Amino acid sequence: MKRTVAALVARGADTETASRLATGGWTVGKLRVATAEQLNALGLSDELKSQLLKGGRPPIPIDNAMRVLHRNRFQCCVCRDPSKPIILHHLDPWVMSHDHSDNNLAVLCLDHHERAHSVSALAKNLDAKTLRSLKLQWEVTCVEEDRLSIIQASRLDYDAWLYFNHFRLFELAKQLRISLTKLEGFTAAKTQGLADASGNLCSRKSTYSYMYDDVLGMTLYHYVRAVLEAVIERITVINFSDLLDRGTAHQLLATGDFAIVQGAHTFARRTDKKKTGKGDVMFGTRRANNVEFRFTFDRWEATSCSAWATWLSGRQSVASLVQVKDVLREGGDAIVAATVIAISNGHHSLQQRNYSPRYGRYIFYDANDDEEGDDDWDW
Repeated sequence: MKRTVAALVARGADTETASRLATGGWTVGKLRVATAEQLNALGLSDELKSQLLKGGRPPIPIDNAMRVLHRNRFQCCVCRDPSKPIILHHLDPWVMSHDHSDNNLAVLCLDHHERAHSVSALAKNLDAKTLRSLKLQWEVTCVEEDRLSIIQASRLDYDAWLYFNHFRLFELAKQLRISLTKLEGFTAAKTQGLADASGNLCSRKSTYSYMYDDVLGMTLYHYVRAVLEAVIERITVINFSDLLDRGTAHQLLATGDFAIVQGAHTFARRTDKKKTGKGDVMFGTRRANNVEFRFTFDRWEATSCSAWATWLSGRQSVASLVQVKDVLREGGDAIVAATVIAISNGHHSLQQRNYSPRYGRYIFYDANDDEEGDDDWDW
C-alpha cells in the first residue's frame, strides 16, 4: 500500500480504486485540480469526488486509518475474505458524528459496505451495533492468530529460542499472574535445583561461558520456554516483521507495546572482546526502510553453545520479541528503543505475515509521491 493509496483510502476510496488511480499516476493533488470530465472518465463515485474537492469531508487521519486497517488485517470484518477490495466505513455516519476515531471506523468489503448503507426486510441488516460486534470479534481473532502464530512457528524447531531475558520474562509472568508451578517443566526444574518452590529461577554459576552451559541446560530450557509461551498467550504482540516503514512505526507502536520483528539483525559486542560469562553485553539492531529497532542484552543468557558462539553475533536472520520503550525520530529515521524479551532462530513464516494474506502489509514511504496538504506524513 503506497502513500497515495493510503491517502485516497483515508478520503473514502476503496483499495481497488485507490490502487488503480495510483498506478495511473493520479495523486490527491492531481485529482483535486482535475476537471469534472476527467473525474467522470475515471469512474469515481459522486461521494469520492465530493470528498476530494476543497471543502469536502476532511480525510481520516492516517494514524487512525492504519491502526484500524492493521488491527483488522486489511480484511472485511464481516466476510474476512482477503481477496476482496476494502473500504473504511464510519459506523456512526460522518455527517452526524464528525467522528474519525478508531472506534467509529470499520473495515468492510464493497459488498458489505453497500449492505451497511441499505435496509433489508429479508436479510439481517448491518447496522452500527451489528458491525461493532463483528469488528470486535474479528479484531480479537486477529490478536489470537498473531499470538499463536509465534508459538507455532517456534514449535517447528523445538530449540528455536536462542536467548531469554530471564529477569524481564519472569517479571512479566508475575505481572500477568501466571502460576509458574503449574507450567510444563516446573517439576523437573525444581527437582534439579533450577527453580525454587515458587517457580523462580535459582542462580547459575557465573563461571559458565553461558547460562545453559551444563548437562541441565535442556531441563532449564524446557521450563523457561514454557514461561515464555505462557506470557505470549496473555499479551498482544504486533507483528512488525514485514517491510518496516518509518510512518507506520509511529502509527502502530507505542511505549509498552510488544512486537515481533523477524529478519536480518546485527549483533555487536559492547564489552571487552575477551570477556566471557556474565556481563557479555551485546547491542542488537534490526534495520529496514528507515526504521531501526535497538536493544541491548547479555549474551551470557544464551540458551546453547551455538546461540552464544554464532547466532547472537554478527549479522543473523532471527526473530526478536521486544517491548517498546520509545519511538523516536532521528534524522529521517524512526528509531524504536526496546527491551528484548527473547530472540529466536527461524520464525521465517512471520516475515511476510503469510497467515494474513494480501493486504497484511505496511505502507511504503515513497519520497517521490508527495501529496499536497498531507501534513500527517511530514517529518
